[in-house]
Amino acid sequence: MGLIDCLLVFLIACLALKSSFVLGSDPSPLQDFCVAIDESNHEAVYVNGKFCKNPKNVTADDFYLSGFDVPSNASNPFRSNTTLGTVDQIPGLNTLGISVFRADLKPKGIIPLHGHPRGSEIVIVMEGCLYVGFVTSDPNNQLMAKHLKPGDVFVFPPGLVHFLYNDGDTDAVVYAAANSQNPDITTARVFRNVPVEVLSKSFNAERKVIEEIIKGISIPLIRDLCVAINDLKDAVLVNGKLCKDPSLVTTNDFFLPGFDKPGNTSNAFGSGMTPATIDQIPGRNGQGISLVRIDFAPKGVLPMSYRGEGSQILLVMEGTLYVGFVTSDPANRLISKVLHKGDVYALPQGFPYVIYNVNHTCNAVAIVAINNQSPYFFSIKAIFGSEPTIAVEFLAKSFKLDEKEIEVALKQWKMDE
Repeated sequence: MGLIDCLLVFLIACLALKSSFVLGSDPSPLQDFCVAIDESNHEAVYVNGKFCKNPKNVTADDFYLSGFDVPSNASNPFRSNTTLGTVDQIPGLNTLGISVFRADLKPKGIIPLHGHPRGSEIVIVMEGCLYVGFVTSDPNNQLMAKHLKPGDVFVFPPGLVHFLYNDGDTDAVVYAAANSQNPDITTARVFRNVPVEVLSKSFNAERKVIEEIIKGISIPLIRDLCVAINDLKDAVLVNGKLCKDPSLVTTNDFFLPGFDKPGNTSNAFGSGMTPATIDQIPGRNGQGISLVRIDFAPKGVLPMSYRGEGSQILLVMEGTLYVGFVTSDPANRLISKVLHKGDVYALPQGFPYVIYNVNHTCNAVAIVAINNQSPYFFSIKAIFGSEPTIAVEFLAKSFKLDEKEIEVALKQWKMDE
């Protein structure tokens, strides 16, 4: 069977598997967190397919994973391998709707055609060069593909068949995040138990062709996309953004370069954020996931903040960071940990959190994935730096402080702006 025959049958299969557009993300949790445990006991409840640990027994390690700086074994026919950071590896991810991955690809290595039925995916190239792409739904079946270098970011919409191929001469490393605690993967194996005769008639192909397709090619579900646009002409409104005419969509709508460049940390906090949200990658509209690069000067801090929409998963790229969050009333537990290069930590949605570079001489860098396309956040500036200023009397009573202390804080925030 020739390559053209394989591709022809693959396209026919994609057409047959078309599904309607839905958002592939997990539902929001109704509790602070639900740390997954493997077995039921008298202190556990069942949520999202996992039993929950008693909140009193939850520790920082439930949100933590090390080793993402270690290459995985790619000595297989595809010359690639993936290190997972899903709910099975980080039990604290249960109900948070986010996960992280590391992919290692040797030269000419490939992550074959596949799809994730329960999540969008966003990738950042750390080392090497890659050719990546996805195929849109019928009737166009347009290939959106691009060559990426270190620091480049690319988005795969939920369910769309996609691939990653190392077309360079050196090893490649990719970090990826999905807006599901377990996005799963769909390949040709879903047809293993379907009679060949049924598949042959469905795809209008000979039995031998179908048998070869089942052996070697992944056939995932296909969904549509909505690329954000500011022009009213030929557009529809979805998720607060106008959608570009699909016939005008290009690969660059899903692409962002420059994530290997340090952010500006010359401010009072010694930290700077580089976003990769819908404002920077319009193709992310409706995909429900984004990235942020955070740079820290020595002793730099990201002030106490919280994201009203979106759980986060943080990966330390350089340096050493102290990361923690505070649970809701009445417990208000601080769940924190010191992280090193290659460590991963999950931050549940809506909780106040802090990130601090504990090193007094070295910079630090973190990549944060958020399961929201445009995740707003609030910091202490929302209280002390608001316009107009919140009444001093109200702030003093809220924080049980003297009004003079509040006035000093307000003045300091004005000076730091």
